[in-house]
Amino acid sequence: MAQFSREQYRFCIFVEWQNGTDVGTIYEKLAKACGHIAPSLRTVQHWVKSFNNGRDCLKDEPRSGRPREAVTQKNVENVRNILSEDPHKKIEELANRTGISYGSTYTILHKELELCKLTAKWVPHVPTMLRLIVRLRL
Repeated sequence: MAQFSREQYRFCIFVEWQNGTDVGTIYEKLAKACGHIAPSLRTVQHWVKSFNNGRDCLKDEPRSGRPREAVTQKNVENVRNILSEDPHKKIEELANRTGISYGSTYTILHKELELCKLTAKWVPHVPTMLRLIVRLRL
């Protein structure tokens, strides 16, 4: 099944809307093509309403709020490199070494790198068969 970016989904909705397809049919086509990862019916309704109101830009509009400063690609790579040297590091040690907060380090480990602590070692959340075999041999 296809997985698209937000802009690609919006483009599909826009093209179908331009062709005069109703919201329900647009949703059904996306659901058939993309399965459970397709945008919801409510999302399709929102975008069709936006296009009816004159919107023609498919990109996200700028949002207010503070931008992410600590959970950046540079910091994610930095934490990944530190863990490749020593996967037994504690979150506190990683936070001190990278200079970012404990909470941001936790977010990088769990959300960005999808790791969890197992017997004092950081390992991927979802082990593949190869990882299970390698782990059993160690």
